[in-house]
Amino acid sequence: MKKALFFILAIAILAAAGIVLKKRKDAVASASKPAPITYNVKTVMPQIRDIASSRPFLAKLEAEKSAKLASKLSGRIDRVLVNEGEYVKRGDLLVRIDAQELNANISALQTNLHALQSDTAYTRSRHERNLALYQAGGIAKEQLDASEVALISKQSAVDATRHKINALEIQRDYLDITAPFDGTVGSVMMDEGDLAAPGRVIITINALQQKLTFSYVPDSHPINNEQPLILEGKKIGEITTLYSDAKNGLLVAEASLYKPLPLPNDSYLNIKLLTSQRSGCSVPLNALLHQQDATRVMRYIQNGFLATDVTVIAQDDTYALIEPCPQVPVAVASEAKLSLLPSYANVTVITGHNNE
Repeated sequence: MKKALFFILAIAILAAAGIVLKKRKDAVASASKPAPITYNVKTVMPQIRDIASSRPFLAKLEAEKSAKLASKLSGRIDRVLVNEGEYVKRGDLLVRIDAQELNANISALQTNLHALQSDTAYTRSRHERNLALYQAGGIAKEQLDASEVALISKQSAVDATRHKINALEIQRDYLDITAPFDGTVGSVMMDEGDLAAPGRVIITINALQQKLTFSYVPDSHPINNEQPLILEGKKIGEITTLYSDAKNGLLVAEASLYKPLPLPNDSYLNIKLLTSQRSGCSVPLNALLHQQDATRVMRYIQNGFLATDVTVIAQDDTYALIEPCPQVPVAVASEAKLSLLPSYANVTVITGHNNE
């Protein structure tokens, strides 16, 4: 009797378990399945283009010629005739220093010169009369010689006075400071009424032509004359001089500009030196995956992506020239995303333009 009861209980338990299992299977079958994750990836087709490789430098902008003008003599500044930034031509008067003392000395010497010239004329007439008398036998040779010596002495005094006047006039010219070349006024260091002294700079002049200088460390891309300089994507000049003297242990190069820049002298700007220009198969920089063992691109083949080793032969700020050239689209994305592309199951490809 007990065995029959156990047998009936076991059948009941198995029946109940079967019912529960069937309900769970039905629940699982009726439950909605999660949608697979889809990844969007943009691709571009490699294309042939020119790539210019360059090196960045911090360059100093300077005038090709500059002059610091000072007075050779001391004196009060009478007038400053120009302003900072003003354009001037060679010979234009810039600063005038008071010349009253020199003018007074010149005037006194000129008065003395007139007196000496009159005295010399009188002495010459006496000598000519003595010469006529001597030739007629009216005076002795000693008197003639004495009159000749007096004439020479008077003439020497006249010549010496003239030389003094000329020297003072030259000094007076030093008090008028003029532009040594065409250019612009840089800085006016002194004002009217200041005391100018020898060697003390009054005004600076900068030539209109400008140059750039920069220091560099030699590497595998040597710098040579006539290499172009680039600023904001445009060629602005070329290397003209490689200095033989180092500055702070670095080599120095100088470049002339095709036209002046609208920037103040002695300012610094970031320029690029064009080192090479090549043509080849190009892809955007964000198509490159830099890994420890190689540089790769992700080629789109048969609805999937395949990592392919490439060699970068040149690059600029936007594109890179690579070898070999992929004949199929390549993915562009962040390097983290590129590295995971081969493992993505569902990828939606967005085709880009060739020039992107």
